[in-house]
Amino acid sequence: MIHNYAYFSFGNMALNPFLCQFFDKIRHIHVFKESAASFPDKVQNVLPEKAIIADFNNALRNREFRIYLQPQMDYRGDLIGAEALVRWRKDKSTIIPPNAFIPILEKYDLISKLDAYIWELAVSTLRKWKHTEFKDLHISINISPKDMELLDVFKVITGLVHKYDVDPSKLHLEITESVIIKNPSIVNNLIMRLKKAGFLIEIDDFGSGYSSLNMLKDINADVIKIDTGFLSKSLNEDRGEIILDSIIFMAKRLGIGTVTEGVETPNQFAMLNSMGCDVYQGYLFSKPVSVKDFENKYSSLCRKELIPS
Repeated sequence: MIHNYAYFSFGNMALNPFLCQFFDKIRHIHVFKESAASFPDKVQNVLPEKAIIADFNNALRNREFRIYLQPQMDYRGDLIGAEALVRWRKDKSTIIPPNAFIPILEKYDLISKLDAYIWELAVSTLRKWKHTEFKDLHISINISPKDMELLDVFKVITGLVHKYDVDPSKLHLEITESVIIKNPSIVNNLIMRLKKAGFLIEIDDFGSGYSSLNMLKDINADVIKIDTGFLSKSLNEDRGEIILDSIIFMAKRLGIGTVTEGVETPNQFAMLNSMGCDVYQGYLFSKPVSVKDFENKYSSLCRKELIPS
């Protein structure tokens, strides 16, 4: 192993003070139990393709698509934001998993209609939080390749923050590597316009494509979101750590922030912390939860952050 980071277990307090404080917060957060409504016991079997297409417009009108939020934490264990992820809830006890409908909506050019709807839910949530204990949090939304083809992304997103009177810096925009690689000059122009309008740009799934390093030279992003594959167990785990460490080091030299998603174990967190990663997301902290459960889960923590020390 290339890093000298402490092995962590919840019974082991032989860690530096930052990590001890961090996991004290994690223990506190995990006391909360998600409601049955947010995580139904019954997950619907995959619907036939034709049924998904036929149901889609009615599902939008009936507000069956919801945003679930997965928290993002800094190295001290402070909640700083969340990523908005879509869930299709057919009724109170049944949801359709995203991998059962998103590829089909992409195939039939319907994903952009859903994405624009999800973006609006995210922005309206930021508006609701504007004068609450959650006012300092950001929400990250995803921009897909189809969005770039079928929507005027700049017009839609700037229109939403004006409609809801939301600070654009609170809405982080995740653009996948594949989008950038496909049309680098067009996407870079869009990124520059969005940054000028006050948005923060994240390159999602960084390291999953074939042109990552060359892209960093030309694309003026604020954050890279590191592909979870680097944390996967494999025969080349040590090599993955070396690459991960190099990416984080390189990002710091370029003045780019780093988010690692898929963080599932205390050891992964400790390793990433020793490498200097800025932001962490994954099941170690929380699975994606409904907005209501997110607010219930983190309200007391955010209120404490508001109290001057």
